Amino acid sequence: MSDTRRILVLLSAEAGLSGELLTGVMDIAHEHSSWLVHPVVASAHTSIASFKPAAVIGDLSELKRKDLPRACAAVDLGQRSPRRGAWPQVAIDHAAGGAMVAEHLLERGWRRFAFIGKHSSLFSDARLEGYRNALDAQGHRCQSWYTATTKRVPWPMQIQADERNLTTWLAKQGLPLAVFAGKDDTALLVQRCARSLGWQAGIDYALVACRDGIVPLVAARPAISALRLPGREQGRRAARSVLRQLAGEAVDRELLAPLEVVVRASSSARVTGDPLLTAAHEHIRAYASRGLTVGALVRALKVDRRLLERRFHAAGNSGPAGAIRDERLAQAKNLLADTALPISTIALRVGFASATRFAEAFRRRYRCTPSAYRAQLSAT
Repeated sequence: MSDTRRILVLLSAEAGLSGELLTGVMDIAHEHSSWLVHPVVASAHTSIASFKPAAVIGDLSELKRKDLPRACAAVDLGQRSPRRGAWPQVAIDHAAGGAMVAEHLLERGWRRFAFIGKHSSLFSDARLEGYRNALDAQGHRCQSWYTATTKRVPWPMQIQADERNLTTWLAKQGLPLAVFAGKDDTALLVQRCARSLGWQAGIDYALVACRDGIVPLVAARPAISALRLPGREQGRRAARSVLRQLAGEAVDRELLAPLEVVVRASSSARVTGDPLLTAAHEHIRAYASRGLTVGALVRALKVDRRLLERRFHAAGNSGPAGAIRDERLAQAKNLLADTALPISTIALRVGFASATRFAEAFRRRYRCTPSAYRAQLSAT
């Protein structure tokens, strides 16, 4: 065991992302028999030196070189601060994530924007920068509001004060309003405030959070859209950085862009400015998975079919049949990512007549098969 190299992986309290990171590190560790990976929940009391590691991967923002053994490789995952620090860094490009959210909301037709962040979070600043720059490039402004930061007020009282103040601020904004929350708990705060104002998701507001995989976002009503981060790939890149450092090579900072916006009910609506199209999209979202047809749609809306099709085409859409298909595919995409359901079950659950028709439609829309998409998610 003299050749064993202990690789210490400092895990954060965010179990979902930590699990993905650790899986990525293990992908590389399995290729090197001398590696012994130690996952440790990081805390102020963690004694890194006592493990005698050959390398440390994790949040190193508060560590100093003297805290690590001599010649110990180190990779900072940028979990506390996106800024370049004293250590080689493999981090998420939060500005790119902000731009991705802006593009998603613009594509859905939203034209009034807000950002809700936290003063204590440098990530919020990076996300706002990318979000605002992407909106500026398209000629749109973004209003921003930040939660208060004080240690003098007990935490429960601070939450109540933030909720009151944010509700007041939101009430002064024009509608419809698209909101990007710079932290996941802030997204839940926005949803509570919107509910107290009587706002309806998809009509009065859209909401996107910054990191998918948090259970409350999926369980929220409506479920909250969020960025999917490449946690497993980040773990792999960090492990490869360790390999290069142990080989005596110089390494530089790496930034990984988020994978996609996972679209859920909080931002799936399209803003058209046409009451008929708004009603059509609402009905499609509610009934696409229940075998909805164009005929059933026009009967529910009590409108002439040709008139509805003309309205869709005038708005630059493919038509009501295409909207129904796209809604089913979007729902299927989330089920492929969030569940282990068989593809045949997903096809029927979202309203396709068969798995074959579902696979054909999915491949035309996303340029890969459902099974390939699921495999890509597992790999990242």
